[in-house]
Amino acid sequence: MAIGWLVLRQPANLPIGKPDSSPILTVQLPVPDQTSVAALQATMAGLLQRLEVLEAGQSTEPLPASSPQISPEPLVAKPVFQTQVLYLGSGNTIERIWTETAAQLWLNSANYPSGVQAVFEAGLSIIGGEAWARLKNKTTGAVIFISEVSHNNNTVVWKTAPAFKLHPGNNLYVVEIKSSSGETANLAGSRIQLSQ
Repeated sequence: MAIGWLVLRQPANLPIGKPDSSPILTVQLPVPDQTSVAALQATMAGLLQRLEVLEAGQSTEPLPASSPQISPEPLVAKPVFQTQVLYLGSGNTIERIWTETAAQLWLNSANYPSGVQAVFEAGLSIIGGEAWARLKNKTTGAVIFISEVSHNNNTVVWKTAPAFKLHPGNNLYVVEIKSSSGETANLAGSRIQLSQ
C-alpha cells in the first residue's frame, strides 16, 4: 500500500536552500487499514444504489445513517401466469359409448405453476339426442369426470366444464365423445384453457 507524504514548503521570504540548515519538515499521513477501506467501499456502494434509485424515479425507505453498508433488497415482481388457450381438435361419432377422437394434446404439469387450473371446452352439435364430450388422461387411463359436457341441438354451442387441476407429470389428454341416440354427435372443436 502506498504511503502518502506531505512536504511543507518554507515561507517565501526565506531564501531557497534553507541557509539555517534546519531539516525539511515532513508529515506522514496514516495508511488506512482493511476495515476502513471495506467500510468506505460499502458506503460508496450504498450511495451509488441510492443514486440509481433516485435516477429511476423510485421511492424507497431511507437507509439508517448508522449502517450505510446495508442496502435494501431490490423489489422483484412475481411473474404473472398469462391465460393460455390450447386447442385439441375436432371429431364426430355415432357410437353410444365413449369413443376416443384424434383431438388430443400433451401437457406437462411441471411447465406450469402449481396453482394453474384447467377448463375443458367443447363445441358440440347433434340433430337428435345428446352429444357428449369429456377429457381422459390417455397416459394413465384416468377419466376426468368433471370435464363432461353435453348439448342437444343441431347448432354448435360451446360448453364449458368446471375447472380441474392438471395431473402430475407429462400426460396425453384425449377428447372422448358419444351420442346418446346413435345420431352423429359432432365435436366442432375442443380446447383447454389454463389460468391461475
